[in-house]
Amino acid sequence: ETIMSNHGGPMLAHPKATWGQAEGNPVFEEARQVALATQPSFIVNVTLNERKEVTGVFAGEMAQAHDAGIAFAEKAYLQPVPQRYDIVVATNMGYPADINLYQSVKGMSVAAQAVKEGGTIILAAECADGLGQAHYAEMLAWRENPRELLDMVLQPGFAELEQWAIQCQTMVQVKADVYLYSSMGPEQTRRAHLKHCPDISRTVAALSEDFRRRNGGREPAILVLPFGQLAVPRVGD
Repeated sequence: ETIMSNHGGPMLAHPKATWGQAEGNPVFEEARQVALATQPSFIVNVTLNERKEVTGVFAGEMAQAHDAGIAFAEKAYLQPVPQRYDIVVATNMGYPADINLYQSVKGMSVAAQAVKEGGTIILAAECADGLGQAHYAEMLAWRENPRELLDMVLQPGFAELEQWAIQCQTMVQVKADVYLYSSMGPEQTRRAHLKHCPDISRTVAALSEDFRRRNGGREPAILVLPFGQLAVPRVGD
């Protein structure tokens, strides 16, 4: 019940419930309160790089050690970018993180931090196990489009296992078009309310041509995020 509330619609919809945000983030703050209530005496946290090598060890009293880890992670994983982009190409860090779409919505959410309203995200995620969690896959079929799915999750009292993934995905999709380059076929991709991408280069070329046509020949701004959650873009003020 506590986890369902912590991962529920109102919590995840909070503007500070986002990447690289601890202070004021209700999801983080509640989780920390629950952890402190157990009166832990000692913790060990580590940070990793893209090769899965340990880059930092943070041990000791829970709050102090975790705060030190947060400070390190902010410098290591948050990457400042000067603007939002028309097209963002992203990953979910590769295997095993992109084993299915259920897990890969995290990479989609990272890309959304830097895409323009009405822009396009191309997510490269193998999804060898398809959609993933069975109930997540079932819920995708409960409504006709991402907006209706998001409205469903945000209804007062709505509580379903795996709803966080539906919300995470659809919060991105009401902002930007999302193409998926994966091992899933076109029909399975469409059932997930995503656009099928058979080839990233050709899709970027087609999107760029369409952008130029609609914007008087101006080139689209394109951002590539090959490291998933290890390089979270933070748009400068």
